[in-house]
Amino acid sequence: MPGIRTIYSFIRDYIKRHGPSSPYDIWKAYVAYMKSLGYSKNQVASYQAFSRYIWLLTKGVQKGVLLEAAKNNAVRRAIIMVGRKEGNRWALPPFIIPVARAPSSRGKPKTLYTTNPEIPDVLWEANIQALIYPRTRLGKRRYERRVQGVPPKRLRGRPRKGEII
Repeated sequence: MPGIRTIYSFIRDYIKRHGPSSPYDIWKAYVAYMKSLGYSKNQVASYQAFSRYIWLLTKGVQKGVLLEAAKNNAVRRAIIMVGRKEGNRWALPPFIIPVARAPSSRGKPKTLYTTNPEIPDVLWEANIQALIYPRTRLGKRRYERRVQGVPPKRLRGRPRKGEII
């Protein structure tokens, strides 16, 4: 199943193809795309989960990213090129920016977003959530073990010489 990177790159490609779009329109297109690939409704991100990705692209990036969290040197260079250093974190400009408000059938106007031309494609391919919150790569069990101070489990084999279990 495609991961987070696929959602970010889908958002970028959809906005580039269709122009300024609302999060709901992007989500509807994403659901149709995933169904065309053979995924069931349960395997596709809900609108609530999808709106979190939109939020990360608009406001969450300004919390700053750790340069060490980037696994790729090209991503690190792009962060340095675009970002602004604040302590040990790099604040990045928003990936998508609000452009206009369009009328909707419910009365409340929809906000339309477009991509920020400052952001290079390399950053769109990076796992933005893991750049902002590096511990999300750990997963629940490994994160809980780290918080409790328990050393990581060995999956198989005997302990190495001098290793404490």
